[in-house]
Amino acid sequence: MEFSHLGIDTFYLTITPTGSRFNCDPPVMNTDQDYLIYTPCDISQELIAAGYTKTTIDPADLQQMKSTQSIPKKGGNADETFESWRRDDINLIVTLSSEFYHKHKVAGYVCKAMNVRDKDHRIMIYHAVMYGEFDGPIPQFSLPRSKPTIDFFAINKVFST
Repeated sequence: MEFSHLGIDTFYLTITPTGSRFNCDPPVMNTDQDYLIYTPCDISQELIAAGYTKTTIDPADLQQMKSTQSIPKKGGNADETFESWRRDDINLIVTLSSEFYHKHKVAGYVCKAMNVRDKDHRIMIYHAVMYGEFDGPIPQFSLPRSKPTIDFFAINKVFST
């Protein structure tokens, strides 16, 4: 897959498209382009040079996100294993943690395989897969008429590499 539109050197990076533009069918087009990036080193200066700005969360927004369980968390605290960088409609989720990268990728794979269109349901899946946590009422899923096929051997392979 070609990532030259990101404007950064991708030689040492592992990049996976993610988010509702990639995980939903049909894709949600009135939202950001999200990319998950695993890198073995800090690429902050390269991102700044390419015109990206690090996303910070306003404390009031953080409180709202906590009340709706939409903040990435671990043990009830914000997850510090990634940074979010933005340029125009491109959002980069950058991590130095291979565990975070692989779990995020698996959560996206599950959402894509099941074509989970509801954002709250996708958030719930990400929290369950990535952090082993679940808060709030259990959502009522409407699965597609044809049963989705989830290749658990492929998911296991992601964790074993």
